[in-house]
Amino acid sequence: MKLVIGGSSGFVGVEIVRQALLDPAFMSVVALSRRETALPAGAGAEKFTSVVCHDFLAYPESVQKVVEGADACIWMKTVSFEENTKISRDYAVHAIQALATRARPLLRFIYITGHATARTLSEIPEMLKAMGNQDWIDYSLMRGDAESKILAFAGQSNGAVEACVVRPGLIQAPEREVRNVPGVPNVERVYFVAAMLDQVKNGFDEDTLRNDDLVRIGQRVWVG
Repeated sequence: MKLVIGGSSGFVGVEIVRQALLDPAFMSVVALSRRETALPAGAGAEKFTSVVCHDFLAYPESVQKVVEGADACIWMKTVSFEENTKISRDYAVHAIQALATRARPLLRFIYITGHATARTLSEIPEMLKAMGNQDWIDYSLMRGDAESKILAFAGQSNGAVEACVVRPGLIQAPEREVRNVPGVPNVERVYFVAAMLDQVKNGFDEDTLRNDDLVRIGQRVWVG
């Protein structure tokens, strides 16, 4: 399989790169980011390609050629409120559209959002309502709108694209201080990544995977 990772230089992205390079199911791993993605120690350089892209709404031909023939994509680019709509939603929607035109007969696409994402006002978590911060509510709904657009694109693709949105809680790792927020579940980074790689290889259990699903699948894959 050929895997494209959007947002590959971040906390989660580097772990996806590491695990994918160690997995014989992935013959090509393309790391797509606004800066170079370092090759993880001990990983196979022969199937790794780091691609720098400065405009995620208009891929240059050089980038299109590298991602051509992708079987799967995991997309996780997110930023601050100032740029959130363009990068967290518009970049992701453009990515699934662009990759679908150059993919193999079937493209599996994962979009990473978060535990507090909501597609409608009725789905806004109580903890966000209690905070009384409209910016956070707007951010939650914007990410939910991105989810809806990505799932709708896949649904209208006549089977050429399968999409899944994943909603992890707080992502933990040994090198990070343990964080706990009331009402927000946790998932270990290794389990989270293992779950996503399992799903792009074997097919999606559901179109929306929540934190408990990610823990369950990840532990099954990682622990055996």
